[in-house]
Amino acid sequence: MSKDKLSKRDLVLVAASEVVIEHGAAQLTLDAVVNNAGVSKGGLLYHFPNKEALIAGMIEKSLLDFEAHLQQVYDSLPIQKGRWLKAFVIATFDDTTVTPRILAASMAAVANQPDLLIPYKDTLSSWHNKATTDDFDSQLAEIIIAATNGAWFERIFWKDPTQDRLKKHLLYLIDTQTIGDANA
Repeated sequence: MSKDKLSKRDLVLVAASEVVIEHGAAQLTLDAVVNNAGVSKGGLLYHFPNKEALIAGMIEKSLLDFEAHLQQVYDSLPIQKGRWLKAFVIATFDDTTVTPRILAASMAAVANQPDLLIPYKDTLSSWHNKATTDDFDSQLAEIIIAATNGAWFERIFWKDPTQDRLKKHLLYLIDTQTIGDANA
């Protein structure tokens, strides 16, 4: 989506992410975001009264965007056991737009106020619950989610040529569990 189609609030959040990605979390200041977003300081403060609120907004937006992407993938899959978990793996490995913003928000939170990461922890907990709602083995679901999240972190910090192979292995584990139960 182009910047001119974004709401002012989202424009500020994208600008904040760009500041962190391009210059580092230590350079995330309200003035830097104002300059990058091309909005007035009053416009920024209307939506985010302080830096912590801005970082919290970055985290909230990145989670909402990923959840929307995950829902699109989920809706495209046939109804079957392990559907949510399969959507999670596919969405995580295929995500190229939300990942940089999640990274930027996370870096900003860790550098400024680690408690702002609590929504990620809460979301991870909800993902574990969702992964088992369609009667998928909870222990295997936890392993697959942890491996998927680990692969996501690896992708952020370095290009790993095994990413595609790992994605295929995780999807195979889901399918094997689903098929194995159907044959039992």
